[in-house]
Amino acid sequence: MPTLHLLLAAFVFAGQHDTMPVGYTPHRVYDSQHKRWSDFESMAAELAKMDVIFLGEQHDDASTHRMEAALLDAIARRRGNIVVSLEMFERDVQPLLDDYLAGRIDEATFLKASRPWPNYATDYRPLVEFAKARGYRVIAANIPRKMASSASSKGIEAVAGLTDSTRGWAAAEFSCPKDHYFARFGESMKEHPLGPGPAPTAEELAKLTERFYQSQCSKDETMAESIAWVSRTPGRTQVLNFYLVNDRFYFVDLPGYGYAAVPSRVRETWGPMIEGYLKGRPTLRGVVLLLDGRHPPQAHDVATRAWLAQERIGHLLVLTKIDKVPRGKRAAHLREAAACLGLSDPGLLLPVSAVTGEGEAALWKALEVALAPAREGR
Repeated sequence: MPTLHLLLAAFVFAGQHDTMPVGYTPHRVYDSQHKRWSDFESMAAELAKMDVIFLGEQHDDASTHRMEAALLDAIARRRGNIVVSLEMFERDVQPLLDDYLAGRIDEATFLKASRPWPNYATDYRPLVEFAKARGYRVIAANIPRKMASSASSKGIEAVAGLTDSTRGWAAAEFSCPKDHYFARFGESMKEHPLGPGPAPTAEELAKLTERFYQSQCSKDETMAESIAWVSRTPGRTQVLNFYLVNDRFYFVDLPGYGYAAVPSRVRETWGPMIEGYLKGRPTLRGVVLLLDGRHPPQAHDVATRAWLAQERIGHLLVLTKIDKVPRGKRAAHLREAAACLGLSDPGLLLPVSAVTGEGEAALWKALEVALAPAREGR
């Protein structure tokens, strides 16, 4: 089961009986897709199967927050691999948020520097505290307010053109498409009070709409990227990431399990998730099992390789970071690794280095062989 991303307010996640009081559950739920009435628990059961959940809210509506708490609690009862992404916290405070969740700083220090919204204590704190108790990762997803204001007053180029370290606090790319969303945004701007003074001309309103839209895009696209990049930290992948390569095939990045810097209770959920994805998948052409080439294969490496062989799933065994192994010791190192994995031929291992490029050509050739049946329609 893929990792759940539950996004409130634009975005949050999690819930548990002993850390988050639940005082509101709707009597009825309307399923707009199937145009029928349902109930809260049925809705929660369906949502728990999703990769990402977006929950819209009125930020100052207490009933909405109670509803969020109830839903988070219900989903958390059904699965544990949850990532929390918050609109309220901005990217530059991510280190503070990480330190607080890890217990390196106290709550007072965290709140003093992280700029929480005024209703944090009543409406969002229970969610963050629950995530902390469970070891869930929490993402400070939004662009800093000053940068969004700069996009509003000077245009998106004011953010996109930054060259210092603050550039990383916003999305790497901005598209701001002139689509249906833009048309609706423009219509809402016509009804938006613009302050004292004469009403703007049509041309002035168009310019204001463009600037305000770019500011909104800087927020939307940064938060979306924050979620898409939730696993960009090495060893922290917690979702199935799909990458379309050269419009020919999908490369699916699965969670690591050995040196991953996540709580063991989270890591334990990955086995069933990965096995469920790999089993009985007719489009699967093979698995690339990445092993840390600096060390002998660990027990989990051996077990994974054995499981792949048992399920008759084709796989490549790639030893990464091979540049860290002295050349004079590599032959013996590869023989030891092969023996640990039950291989009689060390040549079945593919040693590679992302630093020197060593082994990349051989790896690509092996991938081409694995993908050949798909290209030929077999």
